[in-house]
Amino acid sequence: MTGKTINPVSTLGGLHRIAVCSGVMLIAVSLAMAQTPDRDAGRTSDKNRNVRSLTRSTPIDPSPVPTLRVTTNGRIQEYRLPDGQAGGVAGAEICGPRTYTDPNNFTATTPIEVNLQTGMVDGEGGAISFPIDPALFPLKFESAECLFAQSHFTPTLTKWSMTLWDGPPKPGQGLPVHTVISDGSVVPHISMPGPGSARAINLKVEVDPSDPEQVFLFNDSGENMISVSFKIEELNNSPNDPCSNPPDEDTNAFMVTDTDSTSASDTQNNWLIALACGGLCDGTNRFADLLPIFCQPTGDWIMRLTFSCTLTGACCDVDGLCQNEATDRDCADQRGTFMGDNAVCNEVVCPPPVGACCFNDGCLEDVEPSLCNALATAFYMGNGSLCQEVDCSLGACCFPDGSCQNLIDVQCTDGGGVFHAGASCSNFSCPQPRGACCIGESCVPNQARNVCLDVGGEFAGINVPCSPNLCTTGACPNTTILQASPPSGTVDARQPSAVASALPRLGIGSQDEPIRLTLGESGAAADCFTLCETMVDPLAGVNGIASVSDLGGGIHEIRLTHAIAAGGTTMIRYFNDPNPVSYTSHPGNANADSASAPSDILFLIDMLNGVSAAPHGLYSTDIDRSGVAGPPDILRLIDLLNGASAFDSWLNSSKPAGACP
Repeated sequence: MTGKTINPVSTLGGLHRIAVCSGVMLIAVSLAMAQTPDRDAGRTSDKNRNVRSLTRSTPIDPSPVPTLRVTTNGRIQEYRLPDGQAGGVAGAEICGPRTYTDPNNFTATTPIEVNLQTGMVDGEGGAISFPIDPALFPLKFESAECLFAQSHFTPTLTKWSMTLWDGPPKPGQGLPVHTVISDGSVVPHISMPGPGSARAINLKVEVDPSDPEQVFLFNDSGENMISVSFKIEELNNSPNDPCSNPPDEDTNAFMVTDTDSTSASDTQNNWLIALACGGLCDGTNRFADLLPIFCQPTGDWIMRLTFSCTLTGACCDVDGLCQNEATDRDCADQRGTFMGDNAVCNEVVCPPPVGACCFNDGCLEDVEPSLCNALATAFYMGNGSLCQEVDCSLGACCFPDGSCQNLIDVQCTDGGGVFHAGASCSNFSCPQPRGACCIGESCVPNQARNVCLDVGGEFAGINVPCSPNLCTTGACPNTTILQASPPSGTVDARQPSAVASALPRLGIGSQDEPIRLTLGESGAAADCFTLCETMVDPLAGVNGIASVSDLGGGIHEIRLTHAIAAGGTTMIRYFNDPNPVSYTSHPGNANADSASAPSDILFLIDMLNGVSAAPHGLYSTDIDRSGVAGPPDILRLIDLLNGASAFDSWLNSSKPAGACP
């Protein structure tokens, strides 16, 4: 036995990498010993030509043939063709990989007689189909094989194609799933060089197992059947009028059938693909539907189809979390990474989460969150996100305080702004809030923020009135904020009030959680403080300073109109202090990083176990607001991320913007 190496195939149509392997079968006896019919026997003279009107019976040695499998990653492996299973009905057998062929000519141990279908011309071919138990779907295509042979030693070059079908191999009945066509470059033609070489080739088409884009069949046709067809696209020496003139059998290679009588099952599962020549054999037909003598070939096609059923094992999802007993298809549909058949989570290491990263009005693919967040002006679009599915276009983002930033849509809305696609802050005017404007010690009520700033004034806050002494600096001690409780910059990861819950709100600044600011002097009143926020509470409305109590020693206790809004940053400024204090409410963000994500669950577990320190004390750990940190906080954190227990979903939400004017 000899093997013939076919050039490796790198890509096909940008979809699948295909390896085409040709196993060479040697002629066992000289052609003079073969049964050779008369050249004109069975030939028709009119357009009722039958594609197998002239066959030549030739003995060949079908014993297992060494085959070189050439894959796209450069690995070359020699192996023998696997044994096939006789019969074409899958039944309810446990799946794969399974191989179906009828009869088992690929593994016979003695020479067999085959019929060369020497009447076949360009565009004609054959197909086999296999009824499949619907419970076995989806199936994964492994390989398809077809035997070609010639009755001479003339060098030949045959162009071919293969199509995999969901259902019968006939348009209108089955659905073509994948087609391979030889081009002599990427996909090689069938070549038999001439004297001293073999006169039979087993053409094998398979998907490279390392290709992430595998070929699946889902029974979309509803026919409970799979099929494969091979066609001769162009002979080595084609006749001028294929409907009237036969090809030259001494200069061409042809598909072959065996010489066994065709059983009732075989006639249903073997198909002939003939040209439309106005005759009885035209089109794609089962052998059972062809005239036995005039059109139907003797025996059946020497083809083989190998497939496997869905695999089950560990699947790493886009967040890097592992799930056992997942199917490879379900894992792929969820954009996860399938870790192998029968793999289990405690034996695999999941790859880190990656996603699309919007950067400089463009998009970077497969970027880890930490790397994206480290890039200035970049925004991470979520684990598993793809550039083709996200919009990284910048637009004008208008915030409630009237300020404008050029951001992407999701970045803007997550920060509480209103996005204006296609606009830029340089040429777009955001709606301006109105409130008190301090010009020196004079207060001008109900002024637009931009107008106030344009004249050198200080905007006192949205809807803030010119209350007594608001702009009179003499009424406020000339000092600064020395200390804050909670500390400035605190990120509150605890559960907020549900959106539809009754007032008052829970959180920093509420009646139960006043803010204490230590100034260098006592005597500051409510008029000495102003407040701004990046997010307006959708139910409670705009926030403000409700009261200031002087506790002595420079300590002032501040209560707000309501607690700071979930998903926003609230800043409190003392009238002449350039450094305000700020508080952010970001439910679920236990580690106070750039986003609320599943990683916060692991971080909280580590904090409760003493492995990591809480960045903001109970604000990071007491998620359920029970007053202590414990295991129930893990469950409440999961609720916040998933949007359970009447809370909004905070999964993959970005940390609110850290400043407002």
